[in-house]
Amino acid sequence: MKRKILHMLPIVSVIMCLLSGVLFAQVDFWRHAGLSNRTILSLAVDPRGGILAGTGSDGVYRSSDGGETWTKLGGPASRADVIAVCRDSSIVVGSSLGRMVRSTDGGTTWSPTSITTLWVYSILVREAGDVFAGVFDPYDSLGGAIYKSSDHGNSWNRSSMGIDSALIRGLALSPGGKLFAGSLVLKMYIDKPSPNQWDFSGGMYKSVDDGQQWARSGLNGTSVSSIIVASDGSILAGSHNRGVHRSVDSGMSWTESNTGLTNEYQRNVRSMLALSNSQIWATTLGGVFYSTDGGNQWLRQHAGLADTSVLCIAVDSSGFLYVGTYGGIFRSVRSVTGMNDKNDGGQWSFSLKGIYPNPFNATTTIEFTLPEGLLTTLTIYNSLGQEVASILSESLSGGLHTRQWDAANQPSGVYFLRIVAGSFYDAKKMILVR
Repeated sequence: MKRKILHMLPIVSVIMCLLSGVLFAQVDFWRHAGLSNRTILSLAVDPRGGILAGTGSDGVYRSSDGGETWTKLGGPASRADVIAVCRDSSIVVGSSLGRMVRSTDGGTTWSPTSITTLWVYSILVREAGDVFAGVFDPYDSLGGAIYKSSDHGNSWNRSSMGIDSALIRGLALSPGGKLFAGSLVLKMYIDKPSPNQWDFSGGMYKSVDDGQQWARSGLNGTSVSSIIVASDGSILAGSHNRGVHRSVDSGMSWTESNTGLTNEYQRNVRSMLALSNSQIWATTLGGVFYSTDGGNQWLRQHAGLADTSVLCIAVDSSGFLYVGTYGGIFRSVRSVTGMNDKNDGGQWSFSLKGIYPNPFNATTTIEFTLPEGLLTTLTIYNSLGQEVASILSESLSGGLHTRQWDAANQPSGVYFLRIVAGSFYDAKKMILVR
C-alpha cells in the first residue's frame, strides 16, 4: 500500500501545481475583430497597411489597427464578393450584382471598370501585373467566362475559349506558368428537402497559353470553390461538395485529401490560403482547418470562433490571420508565420503552445514546439491523477508539431495534459464538456 501511495506522489504533485492556476490559462486562437452585424464575403491585405473586408450588403471596410476599428470606404455600395490588390497597389472589387470598380488612391475614390454587367466571383493577380477575373455572364448561354486585364484591372478582354461551365469560382497560377480555373454549377430542386435540394457540380480547367484557350483538367462533377498552390508546388482545390482534392502532377490527376474533414459541412470548403512556412488553411461551413503536411491531414482550429460558418481568409503582413463569417470578422491572437515560435537565435524553442478548442467536445488539438530532436511523451491524466491516455511516446524532430486527442470514451470533467521532452516538461488543464 505504501508503495502505491509513494508511486502516486509525483503525479499528485503535478496536479497540485496545476491547481495553483499558473497553467490554467488557455487563450483562444481566435478573437472577435468587429463588423459583427455583417456578412463578410471577402478579405484582402490593404496596400497601405491593415485589412480590407468586403461585406454582403454594405460595401468595403478597412481596419488599420488589427480589427479594433473599421472605416467604411466609398465606391462599392453593396455586395463585395471579391477584393484584389494589383501590382500597382490599386484595389479592385468585384460583385455578383454585376459590376467591378477600382481605386488607385487606397479606396478614397473609385471608378467603374469595363466590366459592368458580369457577375464577378474570383480574381487572380500575376507577378507580371496581369489580372484575371472569373465571372458569370448572364447574357451568355454557357454562363462561365474568364476575362484578362493588362492595365491593373481597368480594362478587360474576354480570354476564355473552351470554358463551358456556369461560373468560375477559383483561379490560380502554377509554378510552371499554367493557369487553373475552377467552376461551379448549382441546381436547386424544389421538391427535395434541404440540404438535398442543392446539387453541386463543376470541374477544373487548365490553360497553357496565358489564358487564351482552356481545356478540362479533371474533377468533373466537383464544384470547385477555391484553388491554391502549396509551397511544394502541389495544387489544392476546395469544393462545395467533396472537400479538398490535391494534384502533384500539374492537374493531370487528383486525389481526395479530406482526412480530418469529417462531415458535409466541414467538406464544404469556401476558401483556402497557403503560407510560405508550409501551412495551409481552409475555411469551411464547419469551421477553420489547417494542415502542416501539404493537405494530407487537416486539424481543427475553432477555439474562440462564435460562428463556425467561415467564408473567407487572409493573412496580414505580421502573420495574423483574419476570417470572415456570417457574424463578422475574427482574428488570430498570435502570428502563424512561425516568427513567434522561435527564440532570438532563430531556432525553435520548447513550448506547449496550446490546446484548441478548450473546453472541447470529444476531440481537441495539441500544439507544441521542440528546439531539437527529442524523445517526447504526451500523457493525459484525470482529476484524480490517474493516467487515462498516452497520446505520444517517440522521438520527434525539432520544430512545430500537432497531435489530437479523441476523448470520446471519457466522461465530462477536468483533465491534465503533461508533455515531457528531454529535460523539458510542461502541463495544461483541459476541460471535456458533453
